Amino acid sequence: MKVLLTGASGRIGANIVLQLLQAGHEVLAAVRPGSDRVGKLQSLQEKFGSLLQIKACDLSDRKGLEMLAHESEAVIHNGAHLYSGDTFAQFDNTLGSTVTLLEAVRDRKDLKRFVFISSTSVYEGPTVRETPQAEHESTWQLLGGAYAVSKIAGESFGYLFHHRWGVPVVSLRFPLVFAGKELLNPDVENSIFGVAGQLKRLEGRSVNEAESAMAQQLESLQTRGIKLAIPLNENGSPHRRHWCDVRDAARGTLLALTEPGAVGHSLNIMSQPFDFAVAAQTLAELSGWTAESVTAAEQYDYTFDQTLAKETIGFESRLDTRQMITDAYRHLQGEDIGVIARD
Repeated sequence: MKVLLTGASGRIGANIVLQLLQAGHEVLAAVRPGSDRVGKLQSLQEKFGSLLQIKACDLSDRKGLEMLAHESEAVIHNGAHLYSGDTFAQFDNTLGSTVTLLEAVRDRKDLKRFVFISSTSVYEGPTVRETPQAEHESTWQLLGGAYAVSKIAGESFGYLFHHRWGVPVVSLRFPLVFAGKELLNPDVENSIFGVAGQLKRLEGRSVNEAESAMAQQLESLQTRGIKLAIPLNENGSPHRRHWCDVRDAARGTLLALTEPGAVGHSLNIMSQPFDFAVAAQTLAELSGWTAESVTAAEQYDYTFDQTLAKETIGFESRLDTRQMITDAYRHLQGEDIGVIARD
């Protein structure tokens, strides 16, 4: 089909473009005018030719978005203003573009799908949970920022247009999404898994007692030549967070675009839960360095429920911690792992 994708030059967008083209779809890739990330799309254009058309269109350009929507058989709305603090930018760009595109396709009986890329920021609660977080637990009473509010509002507009006008809308909730080597940015030792990286995150902050204790542990490891640290919760369990490899994000998007059971739902899409102990131990094997544990100042042990995604579109995350870390390390060494990094 002919698919309009907004936010096409970013990390998520570019990888969705790649998988759409590999599946044989024609793509209208909407990018911000003057974007410095168009090069990655131009390289795809050289490979896939006329299947990919790059269109400069700002998210606040209503007429431009309407024209692109009218040219398409389906819409994947990934474009957003990413900086949460600017409320007017979120209202005008993130939410405004969503309503503009929904209005543009409202009376289209031939529209095959409208996929709205949402976020797990629509959930609020503790970073330690005994049970996975399910879709019904989202709330409009969000304190996390204007970005989160614009996403839950975008989902709500999608439901309105689906139930009142029959627009085939599905919303996908992504957590933190990374592409390959970005997981180890800027390098292994200074990443979130490295002693140096974790120390740098504490620099220049007015640290509390827990952060001060963590810094002392990290400094002790650094003195002994230990380069990798496993952050532990107060109960001794390693940090565990639910993130998403961009390959799982793009694959989930393609399933939502084509599977009939997707319509009318919001779905959690992510990779398998990310275990920091497995990550550090895998990096130790790959690098030859040593990993040791520290008691972290922050507590993280949470997952999301993906039962609905499996039941409606057949999505199951393929990538676990060991595979994601191994691929990120290979990518950092210059190997092609089939992803397009943001920069």
